[in-house]
Amino acid sequence: MREIFDRARRGAGDYPILAKLNAYDGRKGGMRIDEAVRIARLLEESGCAAIEVSCGTSEDGLYMTRGPKLPIDAILIHTFKFKSLPSWQKSLMRPFASLFARQPKPLAKYNVEAAQAIKAHVGIPVIAVGGIASLADIEGILGDGSADAVSMSRPFIIEPNIVKKFQEGKQERSKCIRCNFCVIAAETKPLRCYYGKLKE
Repeated sequence: MREIFDRARRGAGDYPILAKLNAYDGRKGGMRIDEAVRIARLLEESGCAAIEVSCGTSEDGLYMTRGPKLPIDAILIHTFKFKSLPSWQKSLMRPFASLFARQPKPLAKYNVEAAQAIKAHVGIPVIAVGGIASLADIEGILGDGSADAVSMSRPFIIEPNIVKKFQEGKQERSKCIRCNFCVIAAETKPLRCYYGKLKE
């Protein structure tokens, strides 16, 4: 890690280098928060300017893309693993998908606890990401000191100007319905909001 940072620093000069850290995941023998805390300390010692606390790996799938409904249609249509299956196989898979892929809980603000644990052990800024979609969420996380900043992704996909809407008092919550089609379909299509509607 130090070698990577040293080389990056030579290329970036004084430009701040941030790291995104998977603090926990669903893999057997995978990352857990206590290990993430140790890694966060190493990142700080290596010259990292801030840490964005996330969770999961691409193999964990729904750990990083949580929502109220299982996005099975998007998975079957757009993921490299399933898109080439015949239609009859996809039809058989749909009713049983919930038995094999479950939505982790909680669905909102799901990395805040991990961010708080890491923040307690480092002196650099800690950023929380994941399921943050409202002004109340942001104010709560920053107000209680759980993190130094927040990061959002899906809310910006549907509303690139959401921060301005918050600032102007025009809106207090993202219009995102957390269908997760945007993230899943990005394997084969340009990134955009699908608002829960797909065409095969």
